[in-house]
Amino acid sequence: MAWRERRPSDRGYGRHCEVVIAAHRIANPQWTPCGRAFPPWMRLGFALFAGMRDVAGLYEVFPAASYKLLARDNSISVEVRLGDLAPGPKDMLDAYVAAITVREFVQGRGQAVGGGDHLGEIVLPRPVPSPIPAVDQWPAAGGADIAFYVGDR
Repeated sequence: MAWRERRPSDRGYGRHCEVVIAAHRIANPQWTPCGRAFPPWMRLGFALFAGMRDVAGLYEVFPAASYKLLARDNSISVEVRLGDLAPGPKDMLDAYVAAITVREFVQGRGQAVGGGDHLGEIVLPRPVPSPIPAVDQWPAAGGADIAFYVGDR
């Protein structure tokens, strides 16, 4: 695997934190469309994040990545009453996993990934297994014009 210039035919390029998660096959992110018009729901999310920037303890979490990294970890358990999760069970489960992820990260058992493009980091509840060194370093050439080719490992 190596960094290379983005081609018009490329799919799956986005923020550095998304590239790290995809390259390590931890999860399959929905790519942030860098360099293009953002949909309204993303602009709202960016505005909320910017408005809370000065709040201590503000973290971005990708629950699908957390599920994968915690799948075989029997040291964490949560008791959940399913009746308390209505009306959106999946969203509430993701919220529980997000809270666990931040707790594990803050207590030193996780890892933040990305950030080389200055578009944010995603925190994980555990370190990336078998890290690919080249993926951690964002090319000096800069953000949206660079893609990471995820090939065979």
